[in-house]
Amino acid sequence: MTNASLLFRRFLASIIDSFLLIGLILLTIYCSFKKQELLYSIGIDGGHIGAVIILILIPLSIINIICLDGTYFQGSLGKIICRLKIVALVSKESEQTRPILFHEGIVRNFIKVLCIQFFFPIALMPIFTQRQQGVHDFIFNTIVVDKIKNENKKFNSSLEVN
Repeated sequence: MTNASLLFRRFLASIIDSFLLIGLILLTIYCSFKKQELLYSIGIDGGHIGAVIILILIPLSIINIICLDGTYFQGSLGKIICRLKIVALVSKESEQTRPILFHEGIVRNFIKVLCIQFFFPIALMPIFTQRQQGVHDFIFNTIVVDKIKNENKKFNSSLEVN
């Protein structure tokens, strides 16, 4: 797979995650209004229902975008759909990888959000680096890889050892 293909899939995963976040927010707003209309129609004051729905749905989107990187899935739902995963390099020179840790995933995404919000040109850094790493990737020595290709590489190396 070419680097351009991986970069495109990484961009597509970000778009999917953005649409999921926007969709959850719009769903939250819609449900809160509909729920209030339903409760008012039967004579119950449902003023706090919207807040309750927001308190349920917004953390789900945060879990998707921020927390899934450091779990078994090694990426957000967008990355899972695009068959990508985030791995940490064992050393800067080595090609050996390990799963990203939970706390690394959270801080990595926090730094990514800061870069996108306040230093947008820095967010374009993966386009120009050899391993397509952003600032958040350089800090934690992580890369985004093709999930299938990476698993096949691990399987083949385990066959060579035996």
